[in-house]
Amino acid sequence: MAAEQTPYSAHTLRHCNKEIRILQLQPGCWTDRISCTLKVVSLDDKQSKYEALSYVWGTKADPVEISLHGHIVPVTNNLFKVLRRLRRATEVRMLWVDALCINQSDDIEKAEQVTMMATIYEHSALVWIWLGDYESEPSTPRDTQTVEEANADSWFKQNSDSKLFDVGTAALWVVMELARSEKRHLDEFPLFIADKSSGKVELRVASGLALQALQAFARVLDADWWRRVWVIQEFVFASNALALFGSLQIPWMTFSMAATCLEIHAKCCMKHTASIPGLQKVFEQFIIVIMELTWTFLTHRFDKNQSEKALHDLMWQYRAFNATDPRDKVYALLSLLPDGNDDRKLTPDYTAPTKEVYKRAVIFSVDQTKELSILRGQRNYSANPNFPTWIYDWSASVYPGEWHFERQRLRNSEYKASGMEPASIHCDDKHVLHLDGIFLDSVCAVGPKLIHDGYKAKDHINAWRKLADLPAKDSEKYAGGGDYLQAFWRTLTRDCTFNEELEPKRIENPDRHTLEAIGWWERFTNGSGPVSKESDDVGNLLYNISTGLQFFLTSKGFMGMGNPQIKDKVFVLRGSNVPFILRSHENVDGHFLVVGDCYMHGFMDGELLKSPWQRVLLM
Repeated sequence: MAAEQTPYSAHTLRHCNKEIRILQLQPGCWTDRISCTLKVVSLDDKQSKYEALSYVWGTKADPVEISLHGHIVPVTNNLFKVLRRLRRATEVRMLWVDALCINQSDDIEKAEQVTMMATIYEHSALVWIWLGDYESEPSTPRDTQTVEEANADSWFKQNSDSKLFDVGTAALWVVMELARSEKRHLDEFPLFIADKSSGKVELRVASGLALQALQAFARVLDADWWRRVWVIQEFVFASNALALFGSLQIPWMTFSMAATCLEIHAKCCMKHTASIPGLQKVFEQFIIVIMELTWTFLTHRFDKNQSEKALHDLMWQYRAFNATDPRDKVYALLSLLPDGNDDRKLTPDYTAPTKEVYKRAVIFSVDQTKELSILRGQRNYSANPNFPTWIYDWSASVYPGEWHFERQRLRNSEYKASGMEPASIHCDDKHVLHLDGIFLDSVCAVGPKLIHDGYKAKDHINAWRKLADLPAKDSEKYAGGGDYLQAFWRTLTRDCTFNEELEPKRIENPDRHTLEAIGWWERFTNGSGPVSKESDDVGNLLYNISTGLQFFLTSKGFMGMGNPQIKDKVFVLRGSNVPFILRSHENVDGHFLVVGDCYMHGFMDGELLKSPWQRVLLM
């Protein structure tokens, strides 16, 4: 029986020739069915001109049928909408669209094409960033307008009286106004009026139309595109990128300039918008989202230390980004690794199950760095009963609030718990990880978990003080050496202070400022003094570095921060810069479950390296 014909049957690809398919989007009017043909080209052929689409597949519910090289195929509603917006009236548009240019039923082809995606975006004449459609009034021309038609009417020149001024126009108008506000304060924007009646400046929304514009601006940030892991490489490798919102396009550089200007306003006039509900949060989110992508772009293009970038760094950095296929949480980041990794052992393989892909990522990362950094992280963020506990489930949902603080901790690499000892691991056929470690102590007491709630912080700290038997032990010596009270506070802040950029930094020698701040916080929590700026700094540091963690004590009197249960054991593992909390397996003697990494005061700088290493088995 002959094989069933598909749109790809007559357009096979030769990976050795760097061949890809290009989608030829045929011209038509708004109501015509989308019709496309395919063309095979080589990435080595400099004459081949095409644009690439960066978008979110979207839900498979309510698919729309299109014609692909004579075959009727379903596409997601989101893809259909952008194809209709991009379709020209009389000319073919050449596009690369992953869902249609790759045979998604062929796992081998898919893996081969994924390895080429960075080059595909890099060689494209233009990358369209599809932020989605928005609801326009059905009676307005925007509702059925293509990109070609929007450009013809110079949408960015429309004033608020025009029939073409709608939600999308308003949203992108705010972005453009912000982008050229470097030498203006927010109170000079037509969106706001300054109210000085209370003796201080408070900004109010200038009109109902201004409110609609700000609400539309916030809607842009709701697009799923910002949270899709594939967009990282698609954006980074684009030589020219245009964001598309409905039929309206705007250069990506305008977004970047807007975020840069907002960063400037954040240090002065943004505080005056506090009386406008939710606006500061929207502005802050805009800065974070845009600047993170911009920072990634600049780092990849211009950072001379690019060769030091490791897989685990990328996976932690983009942990909160989403992927339709959980394996893509790894595969989407491989192209961002240094060029010297072309012969890397980790390549896309869509025949492998997710657990196997994540296991390979661990082994590759340890082999790449000789460190155990990829094993770090609290397992309450990645519980998967089908995975060994040493394999972090990168697809598990994270709570954005706590994850922000978890990532902040993971970026701190100034500890040296195992010194400069290189990691060496072995995974057997039962998924047991063999490695070396030194047992430190067992957990005997655990306090409440710190949550990011200023009203409860004092209660949590006082509970921890009680657990540590303070103030009774104020004048005693700590089990690991030094002053007991100072050890308590240095444990809570994981032995860190802020540097000038307000990032956590190790305390090399407790300076006067640090000790005074600890004193202020000590007086505040025991009720004998007010909050000061210095104690506020310690409070912010405490939140940034210990939210989501619990204070604990061990049998020998050591203090730590982590998420253990009583009887859990603390180990230093060879090749790790921090200790780990391990839990004895209930049914298999001598085997442990990974609870997560931790801070334990007195063991963060290789103090036990003269002790013998023992074999540790993780399940």
